This record gives sequence, structure tokens and C-alpha cells, in this order.
Amino acid sequence: MAKSKNAVTISELRASPARILKRAEASNRPIVVTERGKPRGILLSSKAHHDWEMLLSIMRGEREALSGKTVPFEQVFAKADKVLKRLTR
Repeated sequence: MAKSKNAVTISELRASPARILKRAEASNRPIVVTERGKPRGILLSSKAHHDWEMLLSIMRGEREALSGKTVPFEQVFAKADKVLKRLTR
């Protein structure tokens, strides 16, 4: 794997974890962790992880909608109203 600013060796990560985590947070991009030149893992900032989770949720929702697995909004709002009433008692 070519050395890039978004890749670190496992040795570099062991030597300077805080510096590398700060770099991930600053760039909001994944950092590939390599061992013997091969990718072994990905380091993400918490914001990048959240962004990925949101994207995956949207993609799952689209897939469910396309396959017909939908719920009428009236049903969703009725359930939300019940939950809110229970929480505000």
C-alpha cells in the first residue's frame, strides 16, 4: 500500500496514538492502519463514525422503502404521540 497522509503503520500508531487520533479528528477522514504494507484496520474520529452511521441508516431506509417495507406516517406519528405522552407524565 502506498504511503499517504491518510495511512499509518501499526508501529506509528503504537508510538503516537494521541497525535494520530488528533489527525483523524482534524481531517474528519479515515486513517488506514497498515501492517507490513497491508491494510489491517481503519481509525475514525467520533464525528466521522457518526457520519458513517447516519449514511448507513439512510441507505438501509432507502433499501427498505424500495422493497416495500414502509409504515404509513399516520402510524409512525400515532406511536410517537404515545411515547411522548408516556414521557411527559
